[in-house]
Amino acid sequence: MLQYDAKVRRVFHPQSELSQVPGTPLFQNLTLGFDVLDKHEYLIARCVDDLTLLENLDKTAKPKPGWYWIVSDDSRLLQLVESQADAADSIADVLQPIASLFSTNLEAGLGGMVRIADRTGNPIAIAAPLPGERERPCELIRAC
Repeated sequence: MLQYDAKVRRVFHPQSELSQVPGTPLFQNLTLGFDVLDKHEYLIARCVDDLTLLENLDKTAKPKPGWYWIVSDDSRLLQLVESQADAADSIADVLQPIASLFSTNLEAGLGGMVRIADRTGNPIAIAAPLPGERERPCELIRAC
C-alpha cells in the first residue's frame, strides 16, 4: 500500500445470513472487513466477506488466528457494538467497551468465545473465532 500512499484499517461489517436455528430465520452478525484509505484517509474501497461463495469451502479448516465475528439476537445491540468497539482489538478485548457500558464482565467460553450479558444474565453479544472455511475471496466495495 505504500506504493499508493494508502493504508488498511480493520473494520466491522454488518451481515445477516440464513439461520439453521428454529424460530430464528436470520443470523445477525458483524464480520471483520478492511477499509483501504488514501493518504487523506478517504475511503478507496472496503473488502468484506462474500457470502455468495459457497462452493468448495473446507468446513474442517481451523479458524485463522485473530479472526472473529460477533453475533447477537438483536441487531440494535450489534449496532451498539459496531459504534463502541474497535475491530482492531483482539477477541479477548473487543467486547470490553460494551461490558463497561452495561457495568458487567466478559465471560470466557469454549473454543475461545467471549460472551457479554447484562446484569440479569440476558445475552448481549458473543465474539467467536471465525470458522476457517470463511477464509475465501472477498467482496470488494468501491467507494463512490
